[in-house]
Amino acid sequence: SAVIIPTLAGWLSSEIMSVVDTAIVGTSSANELAALGPATMLTDSSAYLFFWLNIATTSLFARSLAAGRPDAAYDVLSDALWCGLFCGAAVALVLATSGGAALVAICRNAPSVVPAAASYLHLRLLGL
Repeated sequence: SAVIIPTLAGWLSSEIMSVVDTAIVGTSSANELAALGPATMLTDSSAYLFFWLNIATTSLFARSLAAGRPDAAYDVLSDALWCGLFCGAAVALVLATSGGAALVAICRNAPSVVPAAASYLHLRLLGL
């Protein structure tokens, strides 16, 4: 169970954050609720590019623990945390600088949601 709960949290964190955001923003206005979709899609799609790290880390960590090498397991975990920090910072930087243009392209049929989507994108990047 020491490995299962963090792994499950990694798999579900984005979905839980989206549900909470929808519940909170849904009480404001329809325009802001419509802005959640493009911003969430942009951040989640970008984060899924690096989901291989979660899968590889879980496998390598479990393999090292099963082989009776806890030091190697925690080395894998440490390396994955640094790699995740770098990948997350890189994606956040790219989306912070060019996410607005991407949202304009995504929302070309509903340009009124772009300002709210851009605000939500920048808030969502804090959780990336």
